[in-house]
Amino acid sequence: MKLDFIIDTNIFIHLFAGNLKESLPDKALGYSVITEIELLSYPYLSPKDEQQLHKLLSKMNNISLTKEIKQQTIIIRKRYKIRIPDAIISATAIVYNAILLTNDKQLLTIPDIKSKFLKII
Repeated sequence: MKLDFIIDTNIFIHLFAGNLKESLPDKALGYSVITEIELLSYPYLSPKDEQQLHKLLSKMNNISLTKEIKQQTIIIRKRYKIRIPDAIISATAIVYNAILLTNDKQLLTIPDIKSKFLKII
């Protein structure tokens, strides 16, 4: 499967809150299973919001944790000492040779990750 972009959790949060100044690219989009877990386990998520999230996520590719992603996560985590969820999401982008859409300042500075910042309100 060819993916152009992997979407980080914070982009979904900004999108859902209506804080993004720009739209998601009209390309092949994916997200890590970690992002799905982070979004759907939010303690204040209403049933209506959860339904809207499921609808949005269903339009994109859900990327499971594979052996290759696991190995890349270990490399990224050792090299840059980032949190495990961020390392998994970043490794997913690396393995799929996709651009990581993120507003995480730490991830934007890691040279191994092709990343893009999306403007927010």
